[in-house]
Amino acid sequence: MTLSSTDDKQKVLFLTPLPPPFYGSALSSQTCLNVLKSDNRFEVINIKINYSDSLCNLNKFSLKKIIGFADVLNQIFVSIKKFKPDLVYLMPATSGFAFWRDIIIAIILKMFGLRIIFHLRTRIICHGLIGFIRLKIFKYVFSSQKVILLGKELIADIENIVDRNNILLLTNAIEQHISDDEFNSIFSFKNNDTRNLKLLFLSNMIKAKGWPKALHAAKILSDKGFCFEFYFAGSWISREDEIEFYHTVSGYDLSDKVYFLGHADLDKKKELFNKCDVLIFPTEYRLETFGRVIIEAMEYGIPVIANGIGTIPSIIEHGVDGFVLEENTPTEIAHYIIDLANSVKRSSISLNARNAFLKRFTTDVFKDKFIDIIYSSSIS
Repeated sequence: MTLSSTDDKQKVLFLTPLPPPFYGSALSSQTCLNVLKSDNRFEVINIKINYSDSLCNLNKFSLKKIIGFADVLNQIFVSIKKFKPDLVYLMPATSGFAFWRDIIIAIILKMFGLRIIFHLRTRIICHGLIGFIRLKIFKYVFSSQKVILLGKELIADIENIVDRNNILLLTNAIEQHISDDEFNSIFSFKNNDTRNLKLLFLSNMIKAKGWPKALHAAKILSDKGFCFEFYFAGSWISREDEIEFYHTVSGYDLSDKVYFLGHADLDKKKELFNKCDVLIFPTEYRLETFGRVIIEAMEYGIPVIANGIGTIPSIIEHGVDGFVLEENTPTEIAHYIIDLANSVKRSSISLNARNAFLKRFTTDVFKDKFIDIIYSSSIS
């Protein structure tokens, strides 16, 4: 638990998963925390509510998690008593063990009569009996509270459980890592006609994130005699999936074209974005809302080919700064990759992607909207 203390400020208790481990919602929560702490109108206590040490353990029940949860609850009770927050910021999980953890936290906060703002970064799935029960629980904890969504496409998920006046829209953002001069240098290098097209899949290595379809698209390209290098980077969730990946690469005869690079930290990401030309993101993950990697790539002017689920159709302007997949098939993915082999077209889309990032997805653009939401929610 960390504290930033000064007088006469709005007190915010910040409860979210934070890195490590490194995954999209935890990284985005860190961005929100940094923005909040940088504004002198707030006094912030943040409590890291996740306690898995790796992605492999995220959805696994363990004694360590029970002990970690007990410690988190203790910190929350101490903070409520001593800090007396004006607002609690909570990013709830919507499935798995973490759902029950966060619901218990939310119920405790409501019992103390605290004002809460929920920031949803994954979807609420309402299918079947479990989904129905989950929906009823969310309806209770969200009642009379405000909920931040990442885009208008997600309103339908909660419109029957949250008053429309309490739904706020705020897209994700990331800190800018490269200057215009750095971008121009990278842009000039990449648009050399003599280069083989370098493709990138960057995500946690979960099947639902789309790596099998990306590999199938690579096979289609290889069969057509298309020249390319395809880099895959991310952390494995299971050993079985890792074995299947290499078996597929071998079966497709792609060992001289496909390279797996493991987990990508900030430096590794920068290296990959510096040299790669196209990001492939054919995700079908059922809780997908945004796809943080999309805007990370756009900062470097990398055209993105992504499945049109969640808020992705609002992030990418199809045919202008990337491509939104309608069918999400390997054939469709391969089609757009071949389209981007045209250096003139790729250059145009690259510049548009960079400009879209600067206009919509930097923390400089994000912070004023986020701060206004938190400040107005803490005093209303």
